[in-house]
Amino acid sequence: SMIIASLAIYVVVALKKKVHVVVDDETLLERDFGLFRRLFESFEITDNDGQRVPLRAALCVSEEQLAGGKGDPSLVARVDPEAHVCYCEAKHVLSFYASTARSEKPDFARYSDFVLILDEVDALLGRCC
Repeated sequence: SMIIASLAIYVVVALKKKVHVVVDDETLLERDFGLFRRLFESFEITDNDGQRVPLRAALCVSEEQLAGGKGDPSLVARVDPEAHVCYCEAKHVLSFYASTARSEKPDFARYSDFVLILDEVDALLGRCC
């Protein structure tokens, strides 16, 4: 949704953190990323060297979709830690954080560089009552 995309941009531009937008439905994930991709790309941020760079957004897709993506740099099979905004399913973000936790020398401080935005929280947590 537009509110989620706006919040992601705010977090990247104002708070200087990277964002993982977690959506539980692959169809909604692709739709929302497609709707807001150009909006993300219209923003610039200042990198660590003081240079203005375009805000980079990525979409986690299956290996099959990645192969058929014709080299689209915004498509990734796993959460891209270099993307400013990464739209992904819960399985992608769980894998990303678990790989950090399972590494030989886990760097949990790295987690503070990212903000999770859960879209459709009720679907991710399961319906209650």
